[in-house]
Order: sequence, then structure tokens, then C-alpha cells
Amino acid sequence: MASLVSRRRHNDYQNGKIEDITMGLDRLQLSAIAKASAVSKVVTDVTLGPNCKSNDVYSAGDGLYKLGKIKALSVSPKNKFPAGKYVLNGSTDSNNETVRNVDIMDSSSRSTMKLMYDLDQERRMEVKDSIKERFLKMEEDSRNSRLEMQSKQQHLKREIEAKYLREEQMILRKLQEEEILSTQRQEQLAQVYKQHAQRMMEWNEKIKEEERRQKEAEEEEKRRLKEKKIQLDKMYQCQLEYRSKCEQIVEAAKECKDKQVFVANVSCHNTKLKSLSENMEQLVQQCKVGEISNASLQTASSIVQQVDAILGIIKTECDKINKQHDKEVAEANAEKQKMEREQARETQAVKPSQSPALQTIDASNDTSDFVNKEAYSIYVALKQHVEAFENSCNNLLKDDAFKKFRFECQKAINIPVNAISPTSADHLQDKLFKLSRLISGQPVEVGHGQVVASSHPQGIAFCKNLLAKKFVRQGELTVSSKPEAAFAIAAVIEALWADFPDFGQLVLGHFHRECPYLVPMFMPQVEGQSNESYYRSLGYQYNENGEVEKQDKFLKRMSGIMRLYAAILVTRPCRYQQNKSHPHGLSQAWRWISCLLNMEPRPDICATLLFDFLEVAGNSMYSHYGQQFQKLLHLICKEYFPKIEKVTPSISSGPMIRLEAFLQKILKQGHILPPVGLLPPNFW
Repeated sequence: MASLVSRRRHNDYQNGKIEDITMGLDRLQLSAIAKASAVSKVVTDVTLGPNCKSNDVYSAGDGLYKLGKIKALSVSPKNKFPAGKYVLNGSTDSNNETVRNVDIMDSSSRSTMKLMYDLDQERRMEVKDSIKERFLKMEEDSRNSRLEMQSKQQHLKREIEAKYLREEQMILRKLQEEEILSTQRQEQLAQVYKQHAQRMMEWNEKIKEEERRQKEAEEEEKRRLKEKKIQLDKMYQCQLEYRSKCEQIVEAAKECKDKQVFVANVSCHNTKLKSLSENMEQLVQQCKVGEISNASLQTASSIVQQVDAILGIIKTECDKINKQHDKEVAEANAEKQKMEREQARETQAVKPSQSPALQTIDASNDTSDFVNKEAYSIYVALKQHVEAFENSCNNLLKDDAFKKFRFECQKAINIPVNAISPTSADHLQDKLFKLSRLISGQPVEVGHGQVVASSHPQGIAFCKNLLAKKFVRQGELTVSSKPEAAFAIAAVIEALWADFPDFGQLVLGHFHRECPYLVPMFMPQVEGQSNESYYRSLGYQYNENGEVEKQDKFLKRMSGIMRLYAAILVTRPCRYQQNKSHPHGLSQAWRWISCLLNMEPRPDICATLLFDFLEVAGNSMYSHYGQQFQKLLHLICKEYFPKIEKVTPSISSGPMIRLEAFLQKILKQGHILPPVGLLPPNFW
């Protein structure tokens, strides 16, 4: 940077000198031009050089003489030659004076011009020398400047190289230091990583050990639970066997014809049976609190064996007593039995449809344990209504000529009922429209043809009764497997019920026939009634081999019927029936649950139906009755549920578990959630 500044100053200095010389030459040229301009008016010929005239000076003098005299105004002493102006003045003097003056002027002019020429030459030489000297000095200065510049550049270069060398050395030292530090950091990181890896290995070992212990604990817990489940299942089987043996003892006692002799012969076993019953009850209570062992199972098995032995003795005694009794009273009671048979036939002629259990209910004054009087009167009225409808269709059912008609009516019912689903409002309205037209006697398309129920005098009654049975059957088959389907079916039933009240009574009658617990009514087994007749009155079904259906299958069917019935209770009327009241609404739901809670519960079935009823209708009843329903729920939790626990023989009953979990959920949440599948308001 310093060398550039020095070079620039040197160039400026040389340029200044050249400018001074140029300005001097310019001034010289201007001086010559001014002089030439002054004499150009009087000197017209060439006065210098090889083409000048010999008498240039004199001619010039003559000219000057002729035009006037030339007066030297001033001469510059500084430049040593005249630098003034010549002025021509006219004169009116005499001729002589003029001639004399001209001579003097000629002589003076020549000497002056000579002097001026010499001075000019001298001046030129001096200028040339000065310029040359100046140029030499400038070259010397330039050379010195270049040398100085080169020296400075070399010095600067050495300084830069030294600086670069120092910086490189510094950078190398820093790199070496950083490399050393990096090596140290890598060693430290390697050490840290090694320690971390060691800790990770230790942690992994601890985790694996903990997982192994946890897995062993889980396996041990699973094994323990499995063993406990096996023990509970065995205890449950023992309890079922014990219950079965006890029921067989009761049945044997009922089948004994001479009660006094039977009591006298088997009274010695009463104390033993009571003791065994208490022991079994203690084992059941231990199982409920989770205290069960192999010793308990052995005890239970021993109890079952002892009861079985007592059962064998009692059956043997009962057979002996019956044979002896039959032998003794066969002849004496022959006529009496004949009269009783005649009286029984007369009674059946008056009440052909009443079972022995219903006769017992009619004859009994205290029926609060198995049915409410008002509910029973409704049940009887509905039963007679259904029987009247069925009797009115006997001719149509027996006439083979109308077999195709019956088949077409059945198709007209089955197809739309099986297709009912909450797909859309239009879908439900279409199925309702078809069924409504059928039971009102209007033409309905079936396949490629039409069927008109009114084409036979008993056709409408036949279709209504068949449709009512089909809807109840849907509860047994469809709703029991798919609970959310109940609400769409219930919506169609409610709409038809509102338009056809007699059809609604048929539906309710078939509900009571298939599930008497909807009355609610718990049929008692009366003396002389067979087990099959008794179980059929409770709603059980028998297969072709005469075997009663399993308990779980029976509870599943009853659950489907209850869910469909409860869905009818809470279903809102459709839009075009807003001006009609619900034909079987929430008041009937309150009546049913009140009657149920006023009776002693039965095993399994009460827990099943109560759970299904509360899950389907609980939310609507909670919204409608508010605090009163809350009191009812409190009564169920605190009083009725403990009663169910006492009568439920199974310690792992599925209905009990579901009902208990549902009641606990209600107590925790403080309300009942709407059931799954409930149709939204104004759905159709």
C-alpha cells in the first residue's frame, strides 16, 4: 500500500513538471503570435528563411516609414529581450525630420532585432538545457523511486512472508494443540462410551433379570389362576351335582304316594342332609371370597357322594313305599279315581287351556311370591285373546285348498320382517307399509304375484297372528345374537301396534307365552305336574329326543325376547303418528320392574332379564322419571341384588357377573348411557 502511494506521488510530480514546461511553451507561442499579429499589417513579405528578400529589413523599414514609426513600449528585463508592443502613430512633421527618424529607426531596429534574435536563441538553449536537465532529473528520480519502490516491495514481501510464516507456524501449533486436545477428547469419549456401554450391559442384565422374574411371576399367576379356575369349575360341578341330587331327593319325595310312611322312614337322614347342606354352603362362601383348596374340593366331592348315597336310599324307600301303597289302596280307590277323572274332564271342559299351575294360581289366595294379581289378570286376558285368534283360524289351517294361500301369506310376512334393519328411514317405512297393507287386507306384492289377506274370511286374523309370532321369534333368534337389531324391529312393531291395537295385544300375548317372566310370573310346579310340563311352562324348549334345552341357550333366548320387549317400551312414535300416544310405553316398563322387585328372585333368569331391561330401557326411564328411578336403582343395588346372590347357586354365574358390573358402572358414573343401536330422535 505504501509503495502504491509513493509511485502515485512520483507520477504526480513528473506530470507537474511536464505541465510547467508545456505552459511555458504555450506562453512563448502566444508571445510570438502576438508579435506576428502586430507586424502582419505592415510586413507582407517573407522576412526569414531561404525565401526572404535581401532588403527585407529595409523594406520593412520603408514600410514602417511609410506607415508611421514603431515605438518600443517596453522590453522585459526578466527574459533579456524586448517583450513590449509596437504602436504605429501617424505624423504630420516635415519630410526631413521623417527621413532622419527613419534612418535612426532602421539602425535601431536592426540592432534590436539582432539582439532579440540572440536573446531568443540563448533563451531557447537555456530552455532546452533546463528541459533536458529536468528530464534527466525526472529519470533519476523515477529510477530512484523504482529502486526505492522495489526495496520497499522486497522489504514488504519479506515482512509478508515472515508474517505468513509466523501465521503458518501459529496455525500449525494450534492444529497440533487441537489434535492433542482432540486425541484427549476421543480418549475421554472412548472412556465414557466404554463406561456407558458397561452400564448399559448392566442395565440390560437387570432388565432381562426383571423381565424374567416378571415373566415367571406372570406364569406363576396364570398357573395359579388356571388352577383356581380348575378348582372353581370342579367346585361348580360338585355344586351342580349336589343341587341335582337335592332336586332328585325333592322329586322322589314328591313322587312318594304315602307321605307319612316316607317321612317316618327317611327322617333319620334329615339331620345328615342339613349338615351336608351347611357344609356345602360354607364351601361356596369360601369360594366367593377366593379361599379354595384341594381339601375343599375333596370335602365337596365327599358331600356329593354322601348325598348320592342318601339319594339311593331314599329312592329305594320311595319305590318300596309306592309299591306297598299301590297294592293296599288299588281296589279301595278305584271308584274314587274314576270320579276324580270325570271331575277333571268337566273342569277341562270349562277351562280347556288352563294348566295345573294356572289352576293352582286361580285357587290360591296368596300369589305374591310368583305373580302380581293385576299382572296375572292381564296375562289371562291376553292368553284368551291369542287363543280366540288361533281358534278363529282353525278352518283356514285345516283346509288344504288354501295351502298355497297360507304359504303366500307367510312369504309376505317373512320377507319384509327378515329385511328390517336401521339402514334408513325410507327402508323402515317401506317394510312398515308392506306389513300394514297386508294385515289391513290390501294387495301386497309377493315375488311375481300378489296376495290379499282379505280374500279369505279368516285371512287377516291368520296374518296378524302369524306376524305377531314372527316378531317374537325375531327376538329369540335375531336379537339374542345381535342386540342392536332390537330397535329397528321394535319401531315397526310400535307403529303397527298404534294402527292395529288387536295386533299389539297378539304380540304381547305371544311375548307372555314364550317368556312368562315378562308378566312377570314365576310358574310353580304343582303336585302331579311332570317335569316336562313344568319346564315348558317356564319357557324351556325340548328337542326331538325329549331333552330339555341347556341353561345358557335358554337364557340367551330369554335375553333376546326381553331386549326386544324393552326396545318397544322406549321406542318413540314415527313422524306420521305424532298425534297418537304410545300404545305400550314407559308406564308399562315401570309396572314390570316394580312387580319384579316385589317378588322373590329366581336364580339366573332374574339377573339376566334385569340386566337386559336396565341396559335397554334404563336411560329412557332415568330421563323420564328422574329421582324416582334413582331411588329404584338404589333399591336394586342395596336390597334386590343381595337377594339374587343368595338364591344363585353358581359362584361364577355369567348373569350375576354382568349385572354386578353394570350396577357398579351406574354407581360410578351416576347415570345410564343410551343403549347401542337406539334410533335417534325423528329418525323416521
